Amino acid sequence: MKDMVLFCGDNNIANPASINVAAAAAATSTGEVVEVEKDADADASASASATAHETANGGVSGAEAAMTSAAAVNQSRMSRNTTRQAGVYISTSTMSKKGYPPAAKAQLSEEEEFFQYQLAKLCSSDSLSIEGLRRLIERHGLKPNDIFIGKSFLAACYNERVTEEIIQCLLEYFPAAGSFTAHGGKIPLHVACLNKNLTLNIVQLLIAADPKSVRSVDSNGRFPLHSLCTNRRLDEKASMEILKFLIEKHPEAVRHADNGGYLPIHHGGSARSPDFCRVLIEAYPGSDRINNERGEYGSLPFHWACAINTVATVEYLYKLYPEAIHHTTSNGGY
Repeated sequence: MKDMVLFCGDNNIANPASINVAAAAAATSTGEVVEVEKDADADASASASATAHETANGGVSGAEAAMTSAAAVNQSRMSRNTTRQAGVYISTSTMSKKGYPPAAKAQLSEEEEFFQYQLAKLCSSDSLSIEGLRRLIERHGLKPNDIFIGKSFLAACYNERVTEEIIQCLLEYFPAAGSFTAHGGKIPLHVACLNKNLTLNIVQLLIAADPKSVRSVDSNGRFPLHSLCTNRRLDEKASMEILKFLIEKHPEAVRHADNGGYLPIHHGGSARSPDFCRVLIEAYPGSDRINNERGEYGSLPFHWACAINTVATVEYLYKLYPEAIHHTTSNGGY
């Protein structure tokens, strides 16, 4: 499966000249790339150092340097061909806590280990289908709860070929997978909310399998709602249905700032439509005027819309709060 592109291009981008640097910076500050290998940023270190050197010598402003460094780091992350799905890398070092305990894993037969390998490959491939999944399970004669397949389930949740039937089938045979927690605190609902083909029914299935998932916060301090707000690839109709459902299930999520200080409306302002943002603001009146004081690029939702979203969203947020045009970021930018 192709690596996820966090902030896709748009033919109606508000500020086309800033799209590459601003999008990468937003991916670092508000996007969904999460825990990866400890050395994931190594390839960007030279670029970041060069940027810092240039800043020290007056070559670029502090704001430009920060954005450029973020772009270099994020580009390094996005270009790595790892086994992570939706920016989630599940480290084998965490398996004793998050997946199979080492002792239990040692008890697997060769056939069961081979099944795990085949399932992981299928769930992350472009050939994922309900027919292929059922054939694989039946061929190995598995019964519900025979083995644990948390990582494969996460891969399926992000796979663009996933369907409600596939999720139902996996949960039928491997119910524990519904409450699996990956490295970085990601759960299936977090990952599914990044899928461009997500449906309301899939969300409902995942919450039914793990009712607490809608209130689960990952290591970045984000609820599944935050993940949904960054998903610009999702169809507008589906995204609106899911947005309203998630807010209904956990209304407090719209008021929750992640570790970077960003509310769902900050994420939504960077990636979603005016109608989507309207629902968020109606659920949290005045949130369009909340400046992120904690973030590296302290800013209003309007700033993110100007940087990497469409003109329509920029105009919507501007009409709500015209004074935003005079509001500077923590780096002194407009």
